[in-house]
Amino acid sequence: MKKTIRCLTSVLILMGCYITGMDPEASARIYYVAPDGNDAHSGTAQEPWQSFSMATRQAQAGDTVMIGGGTYTSMLEITRSGTPEASIVFQGEKEKPAVIDASGKRHGVIIWNASYIQVRGMIVRNSLRSGIHIHDHLDADDRGADFNVIEGNTVQECGREGYNGIYVGGHQNRIEGNRVLDNGRREGQAGGEDGHGIYILGDGNIVSSNQVSGNARVGIRMEGEKNRVEKNRISDNQDFGLTIWVDPPLKCNDTFILGNDFENNVRGGISIYGQGKGQKPERVYIAGNRLHHQRAEYGIRLLDVVRQVKINLNRISGHYENGFLVVEKRAGKGFTETNNLFCGEGAFTYLNRDYASFEAYRAASGQGKGSRYLTSEQPTDCQ
Repeated sequence: MKKTIRCLTSVLILMGCYITGMDPEASARIYYVAPDGNDAHSGTAQEPWQSFSMATRQAQAGDTVMIGGGTYTSMLEITRSGTPEASIVFQGEKEKPAVIDASGKRHGVIIWNASYIQVRGMIVRNSLRSGIHIHDHLDADDRGADFNVIEGNTVQECGREGYNGIYVGGHQNRIEGNRVLDNGRREGQAGGEDGHGIYILGDGNIVSSNQVSGNARVGIRMEGEKNRVEKNRISDNQDFGLTIWVDPPLKCNDTFILGNDFENNVRGGISIYGQGKGQKPERVYIAGNRLHHQRAEYGIRLLDVVRQVKINLNRISGHYENGFLVVEKRAGKGFTETNNLFCGEGAFTYLNRDYASFEAYRAASGQGKGSRYLTSEQPTDCQ
């Protein structure tokens, strides 16, 4: 009898929701944080909280935390997940910038053991490690962060211990429309290496429509599987615009590098390395990109064991001291180069043989179907 009553009660509740149009997520709230708020307040627009920690303790799936303009000196640490239907959103105020000054902090924003989070419209500066950190699954699987969105933020002058602007360790995250500027410079430490603009480690991530400029090493460093880098502007970084290097125990298969704009990176456009101790890069698709460098070492370079790289419909212009295209012998398995436009000054290396001219390279290699070469003196729309 009691079981029957409970069942009838549940049915009546569901019928009531249907009749009144209620949504199970209709209880979603908007909370407010401001530098001059108070954690004893109610978290409304009129009575905002002061601390990020108060907001992250209270926010549930479907909730939005509006972060008011001004400067914050604490880290935004997110450890509670939303759901596939209802993310938890942390939104910076549009009228006045919401700035996280992470001086002395490891990160400005960290998402770990949390998924379905959105971080939008923030400015993050001065962190010791990555300005925005989406944790990986390597140290413990339940610490990884997946299905998150990082959109419309500025990450600048972070990674002062040689780390990165944005670190994408988890899977199926989207990094879109951010400005990632001047990150990764080591300060006050002997030895070690500088960091990168964006570091992709996990699988199935999309990095799209970002400005990645002036970073201390590579603009975007990649490993992981089934990642896409598309429609980004990658310029003036102190190493290559984009590299692939695979550390153990990772792979780097089915990588798409599409429709990006590479300009004036110090060493050149794209370098794919097979020397890492992880599995060798395989099935890399480089298509529809523009690479223009006034002077650099390489346009596109493939080193050591790299398999099934396809280069198609790119425009590569400028002056390249070591070549528009360099493909080492062990990188040639399954390689194709088609329908590209080369413009300016540079040679070609294919399977360890150097060719001073495009015609000699194409005749000897069998590559270059549909591709063209124009000298810097010829009229061109290459840039």
